[in-house]
Amino acid sequence: MPVDHATSARSLAKLAQQVPSLPMTFQRINELVTSPRSTTTQLAEAVGSDQGLATRILRLANSSFYGLAARVDTITQAVSLIGTRQLRDLALATAVLDLFKDIPGTALDGRSFWEHSLGVGSANRLIAARCGERETERHFVAGLLHDIGLVVMAQQMPEQVAQHLATAATSAQSLSVIERRELGFDHAELGGAVIEEWRLPPAMAEVATHHHHLLTTSRYAKDCAMAHLADILVEALAYGSGGEAVVPA
Repeated sequence: MPVDHATSARSLAKLAQQVPSLPMTFQRINELVTSPRSTTTQLAEAVGSDQGLATRILRLANSSFYGLAARVDTITQAVSLIGTRQLRDLALATAVLDLFKDIPGTALDGRSFWEHSLGVGSANRLIAARCGERETERHFVAGLLHDIGLVVMAQQMPEQVAQHLATAATSAQSLSVIERRELGFDHAELGGAVIEEWRLPPAMAEVATHHHHLLTTSRYAKDCAMAHLADILVEALAYGSGGEAVVPA
């Protein structure tokens, strides 16, 4: 039965709008980062207002990811050493992980899914660094969020997602192809719509939308290509699972 594209477009929009808003703490941090008049002190105060976020930011700042010579003891130090945009991206990553920590087990293996997402984020950061990109943290977050549409599907339509995953496992078809055939859109399109709904940077929306089907004419074609490669590498390494039964071509 052919998919009604008008209906599929409405379904896509409806699913994107049903996603919860990002926490107020992140929204405040985002406002401060994008404002030319904000100060490091204001940003540190915003992060410090969320104890869980502050703890994770300090833990990350002191991790081997950054390899800093001195121990970071305060959020103000973390902002100064890591940078405001990178701090915003780390805050976004933790906010999203909190928002989607509960994935229905019948539809998607949550642990395996987040292993895959973290793997793609890490691989994307490394690829970006090799390509000479300066703000590699945003590439980590773009990789982390690349499959966010699949989480939304698993929460909103768990039975259909379980069926799609089963079909992918037995037929060796791409999950994206199955979704498009059954729904008229795939998790990549939905992920892009969700990121747009959150008013996050357009590059992140483009990466989510096109990480399976590259759009070379996009302004963010390089970002999409790096995430596409990161996704394939992590699938090939079998580090977690993004729902694909075979390594993409």
